[in-house]
Amino acid sequence: MGGGGYILHTTNGGTYVAITPISNVLPDEFKLYQNYPNPFNSSTKIKFQISMLGYVKIVLFDLLGKETFEMFNEKMNRGTYEIELSANELSSGVYFYKMSINNAFIDSKKLILIK
Repeated sequence: MGGGGYILHTTNGGTYVAITPISNVLPDEFKLYQNYPNPFNSSTKIKFQISMLGYVKIVLFDLLGKETFEMFNEKMNRGTYEIELSANELSSGVYFYKMSINNAFIDSKKLILIK
């Protein structure tokens, strides 16, 4: 747990994710938003919403479809959240991020990292 209520997650000692609930409104659908800014230099934000309690998984893939980094894999309550991805350990390039809920694919988006 980080400062200000952030949940910090890292699996490789360098790239980390901070997740924050950003709204009190309870959504009626699942939605993955485009990251902002895009392209980005060292960090970007990804917003998503879930309409029911479930296991949320957000994974980053390279252009070849190889899983590069598991950003998040936790049980989450219904709500709207924002992830801040710090990509200091990743190389410049085009990546895709995919969200699934309870192992069901929801959506994927493209992001561009420029160092």
